[in-house]
Amino acid sequence: ASPPITMSEESQKARAESQMVLKEEKTPPGLQEETRLREARHLIREGRYEDALSLLSPLFLTPPANWEPWFWMGTAYLGTGNLEEADQFFLSGLARNDKIPQLWIQRALVAQQQGEYQLAIHELRQAEALQSDLPHIHLNMGYAYDQLGNERLANQYYGKFLQLTDGNPDFFGTRKKLLARLTQPNPSRTPSTP
Repeated sequence: ASPPITMSEESQKARAESQMVLKEEKTPPGLQEETRLREARHLIREGRYEDALSLLSPLFLTPPANWEPWFWMGTAYLGTGNLEEADQFFLSGLARNDKIPQLWIQRALVAQQQGEYQLAIHELRQAEALQSDLPHIHLNMGYAYDQLGNERLANQYYGKFLQLTDGNPDFFGTRKKLLARLTQPNPSRTPSTP
């Protein structure tokens, strides 16, 4: 008996892409956008940022009126390390709806990666004013204050993050890293004076 014939990984990918294109041609434009956004979220969570950029690019042939494509495109660029491009997409998303805290949080991440911690805090305060119970706000505020040497405020925000994420399995990895960092002696941190 001969071995079963299998498709190469490249052939399978090409076939899946062609099926996606055929499927999209039959789908109404709004549904195409939803499908692309859903798939892009999945790719970004897997760390496949370039694939997400390719998938999202057709949505920008005509600039979208909704904030969400701008958010995901910016997030994909952030994942690739293209901070300037990411920031421009987040700004465009905010121009469409400045009441979305996640857009402010992502702008703060860009600022942090550029070493602009005061700007990051400003952006996070915008997010906090919109929805104060988002754990990512508190984690990143803690980090920014930590980088600025303000241990008291850093610990306050880290504590709030730990409180908000207690028992949430989505945050177990982040909590573990943070707790290890907070409980490890850090020579760069000087003890607070009473």
